[in-house]
Amino acid sequence: MGIIGIAGFICSIVSLILIVIAIAIPYWERTVTEQDGNMYVGLWMNCTRHGGGEAICGQLNTVQEYVLVARAFIILGLFLVAGAAVLGFIRIFVMKENQTVSHAAAAVSIGAGMFMLIGAIVYSGRRSGLSPGEMVNYHAGFGFAILAGGIALFAGILYIAGRSNQINKIKSMN
Repeated sequence: MGIIGIAGFICSIVSLILIVIAIAIPYWERTVTEQDGNMYVGLWMNCTRHGGGEAICGQLNTVQEYVLVARAFIILGLFLVAGAAVLGFIRIFVMKENQTVSHAAAAVSIGAGMFMLIGAIVYSGRRSGLSPGEMVNYHAGFGFAILAGGIALFAGILYIAGRSNQINKIKSMN
């Protein structure tokens, strides 16, 4: 598969790590209010911090529809990028001559990136329901999801480029 394919595999692993972190941390957005202080919300839990004190975290009591949809897309992206990493591993170390595995790794990786980005877009699409004076800032988990989606798309492109590079080498030998 060559160095380009290996770079695609490494990008898949990096994307997988980033999306796991994005799913796990409760820092998708930060809301600042005079009454409650800083409130951090993730896909699964929220944390409140008053002043410089310790954060108090708990599960989300009510989950709005846009969070459920974002969760679904992000988790689908997680499974797909894990599949792309497995396919990349198989292509590099097991089925070195099988072009179908390269195609599958590219398609699955691109699909993973699209799902992750759609999940982030759905999450950020909510703007109604904010109180006057309430300000929402997207935080680390949101950024990690976007970054993971972009890297997964790039990994898919690298899988395609690695396959094309190998075909060109074979043609030049003949």
